[in-house]
Amino acid sequence: MQHFQTKLNADWCYKNRSERKGRVFNGEELRKRYLIEAPQRIYADGNDFFGCAAAAWLANKPKETIVYWLYQAHIAKQAHFYWVLNPGKVHSFSLQDLDIALPGKKMLNWSDVHDWQDALNLAIIFNDQAALANLMQYEARDFIHPKAEGTKLPFMHAYCDLLKGFFNPQANLKNLVQAVADTSQPDKIPVIKRSLVYNVMLPFADLMLAIVANNKERFSLTMQKAIKSHVTHFNDSVHDGLEIGWLSMPLSAVAAIAYRQCGFKPEPNPYFPDWLVYGDFDVNVPKPDIDIRPLSEQWKDKI
Repeated sequence: MQHFQTKLNADWCYKNRSERKGRVFNGEELRKRYLIEAPQRIYADGNDFFGCAAAAWLANKPKETIVYWLYQAHIAKQAHFYWVLNPGKVHSFSLQDLDIALPGKKMLNWSDVHDWQDALNLAIIFNDQAALANLMQYEARDFIHPKAEGTKLPFMHAYCDLLKGFFNPQANLKNLVQAVADTSQPDKIPVIKRSLVYNVMLPFADLMLAIVANNKERFSLTMQKAIKSHVTHFNDSVHDGLEIGWLSMPLSAVAAIAYRQCGFKPEPNPYFPDWLVYGDFDVNVPKPDIDIRPLSEQWKDKI
C-alpha cells in the first residue's frame, strides 16, 4: 500500500491505537467511570475503535481483528445516535464487556451530518436494519450547533435528505438531487469543508445514484473516480500521517449496497477489503490480545 504520501509504520500504528483503547477499558476505576461518562464520550471512542480497525487493515492483521474493532465502532456510534434521537428512552448494549443502559438525551456534539453518515455507513456494512431505522429519524436541521458553522450549511441539510431518500421508496430523488446540486456550488461551501464535500460526500451520492439506476458501467467508472477523490482527501496536509484513510467506510458501505442490491463487484483496491463488501465475516469474534505496557504515574490521571 503506497498510494498515500505518508509513510506509516503500520505495526506501530496498530499497537499504539489498540493499547490506548485497551488501557481505557481494562482498568476497574476507568470502567466504573465509563458507565457514567459514556454519553459524552462514546462517539469519540467509536472513532478510536475505527482507528484501530484501519490500523489493523493497514498492518495486515487477521480479518477477525479488523472486524472486532470495526464492530466495536459500530456499537459505539449507534449507541450515540440511539441516545440523541430518542430522549428519555433507555438504550442497552454491551461494549468492551461492559453492560451499559442509559436514557437518551439530545446532544449537539458529535451529531452533525458527517457524524451521522459515519454511523449510517457502519449500519450499512453490518446490515443492521434496526440501526438504519433509527438513523432515518435524524433531521440535520435539528442538530445545528451554535459553534459549528458547518451544521448551518444548506448543503448539509440537502445532502442528509438525499441520503435518507435513498432508503425511502416514496422519496422524490429528482428533487432531492437538485437541492444538493443547488447548495453544493463552490461559493456556498466554505473552503475548510470543500475537500470533505467534493472528495467524500458527493462521490458517495453519485455512487448511490448509479446503484439506483442499476447501471454497472456507471457504478464502476464512478467508483474509480471516488477512489481517486478519497486519496486526494487523505493526501491533504490536514490528514497527513493518519492511517484512517486506508479504510474507507463510505466506499465500503456503498460497495456493500451495490453488491447486495445489484450484484456489482468492485475492482480490488487498497481502501476496503472485498470480504467486508461481500459480508464474508462473523461479528462474534474473540477480543484480540493487546499488550498493555505499565503506565507511568504522571499519565494515569490523563486517560
